[in-house]
This record gives sequence, structure tokens and C-alpha cells, in this order.
Amino acid sequence: MSALLLDQAITFVREAFTRAQVAEVREYAGEFSAEEAQKIPFNVPCILLTVLGWKAEKHGQRLAGRLTRDVRLAAFVVTKHVDREQRMRQAQLIAEALCVALRTWVPVTVPEQLEIAGLEDEPRAENLYGRAIDGLGLALWLVDWHQCVKPLVPPARLFDLLAIDITDHTVQGTADAAPAPGVAPTVTEDVQFNTLPPAA
Repeated sequence: MSALLLDQAITFVREAFTRAQVAEVREYAGEFSAEEAQKIPFNVPCILLTVLGWKAEKHGQRLAGRLTRDVRLAAFVVTKHVDREQRMRQAQLIAEALCVALRTWVPVTVPEQLEIAGLEDEPRAENLYGRAIDGLGLALWLVDWHQCVKPLVPPARLFDLLAIDITDHTVQGTADAAPAPGVAPTVTEDVQFNTLPPAA
């Protein structure tokens, strides 16, 4: 359920900014740090989105009832500039614009699968300045928020709804040349959500 919410969040955020304003918007695995910034390729300014977790929420403001989940999402805003104040201000402005945009977001219910509510409350923004990040010439802000989701299928069918097939695309029997130093090799995965059978 949270994966379907994250997909919509990525699409919404990408459409909220031009490529000149934010070069890259994509999914990210989790917490962001200076160590991570040196290991993953990204184009700045960028917004990296992830799900940090969820909890049961029977009494949400916008969505309530049995099986409702309160999902916590996060967006890491990363900018780069030679001037410390300029990169901080750019990240701050993107974070603020993101907060404003998120308040206007009306998510789309996934027919016969998932109801997705708007934000439970105002998004929260935080400057994650640190010496290690600053030493890389980067500024980092965190925007996080909560949204409720609720399955539209009976509990017995939830496992089928969440089942996925992952296909790895690899080249068998050949050894490609080693990537250049500092360049990560490209790995692609195709994630397919299974189609649910018609309700009985």
C-alpha cells in the first residue's frame, strides 16, 4: 500500500517543479547522510523521496477505520553551490515550495485497491546542516509528512495485493569493463504488481 502512495508522491512532486527548478526527483532508500551522498549519483538540485514507516490509524483526520494506516513520507532536498549561504537558501526555498505544493495535493484512489487521503497536517521542514554535508559543498533539508491509506479489498486478499514479482535484468556470460572510478554501475529492476482476480 505504501509503495502505491510513494509512486503517486514521486509523480506529484516531479510535476510540481520544472527541471530548471529541480533537476531530479526520484525514489530513495532511506535516511540521507554525507557518506551516502558520496556513494549515490544524483543531479542537483534534487528531491529524493522515501517512506520512513507507518502505523495503524483508526481515527485519522481525512481517512479512518479498520486497516487504515498513517504513512510517514520524507523528501530530502539537496542543493550544491560554492557559497554556503546560497546553497542553504536554495534548499530552503525548494523545501518551502514543496510544503506549499503538498498542501494542494489531492491523491488519486487506486480503483478496487487503495484509498489515499491528502496530508493529515502541515508538512514539517528541517535544515539538516552538518559539517560533513557542508564539506561536500551541499545543503540538505528534510520535508516530512503523514498521509493515511486504506485498502479497498477484504483483509484476506491483502497479501495478494501486496505480492510483487521482481525481475533482474543481467547480462549472462560476459564481463563488462570496470566502471570509471566514482561511477556506480547501472542496475535496473522491473517491479510488477500482480493484478487481483475479480471479487467473488
